Amino acid sequence: MHRAGGPMLGGNALIDTYILDAVRTPRGRGKADGSLNEVSPTALSVAALRAIKERNRLPEDVVEDVVLGIVEPVNEQGGDLARIAALEAGLGEQVSGMQINRFCASGLEAVTTAASRSRRRTTSSRRGSPPT
Repeated sequence: MHRAGGPMLGGNALIDTYILDAVRTPRGRGKADGSLNEVSPTALSVAALRAIKERNRLPEDVVEDVVLGIVEPVNEQGGDLARIAALEAGLGEQVSGMQINRFCASGLEAVTTAASRSRRRTTSSRRGSPPT
């Protein structure tokens, strides 16, 4: 059975999900002799989110959730870095955040998790109602 928006899952229509843009933080070592030694995890994440916001001219109220892949979160990364970075990047106070640690597959897992969560939202949530 299909509804506008795609096949059914648990009585709700699945919504087609697209990746419109992507950005990656620089790679390097955060150790004393590494190129990223002076850069905080928050600064890296904020820069990536601001780049997405600016390149796509996103209004503050359109992003609902930020899912970040973070390898071995420690110290500053131990909190909810995705939420903190979303706030500092100016995405709005309504934005929730989630960080995922799957070691080398953290970024890929973040993409698949975000797509899966997005697809499961009902058609009413696409019109601005909170997801169920």
